[in-house]
Amino acid sequence: MLKIKVKLYKKHKISNNQELDNTIETLKQKVKAQAGRLRRYDDMNNRRTQNKLFAEYQHNYRSLDNKQRNPTQIPAKKDVQNFWTEILSNPVPYKKDATWITKIEISAEEIEQHPFEEIDENIVVEAIKKKTQNWKTPGIYKIQNYYLKYLTSTHKYIAGLFDRLIKGLELIDT
Repeated sequence: MLKIKVKLYKKHKISNNQELDNTIETLKQKVKAQAGRLRRYDDMNNRRTQNKLFAEYQHNYRSLDNKQRNPTQIPAKKDVQNFWTEILSNPVPYKKDATWITKIEISAEEIEQHPFEEIDENIVVEAIKKKTQNWKTPGIYKIQNYYLKYLTSTHKYIAGLFDRLIKGLELIDT
């Protein structure tokens, strides 16, 4: 034991307790850094293996999460509708006089109603020009931003639609 201690003192050039404490701290940090490198290497290696699996066997991508899945029979449309109808047609009653509900209602009464300012064409033009990029992927209505920007005759109609949506006069198609 004493021989090992002497060897370690010589190897790390330790001559007093202060240097011993510094050396211990330095070695702890080196071990922690090495453990971090190993963890990052394992993560990288795991990602590389998964990417290779996905590239080669895209139809088996479910194996990436290491869970074995057995194929099940797809239920008929009628069975799915019956399942969800039973759940959604029986509303669960809740305690209407609960204290937390009354507290929320009281705090909601104190909230000031924000005055609605109509959306005009200038607001729409400013939003379109600042927030959109021409050929990015279009949204759910498949309209390219380029056309929204440069078909200026539609801006007043877009502003009117936003006004009617916010006022509740128009419904959003889902």
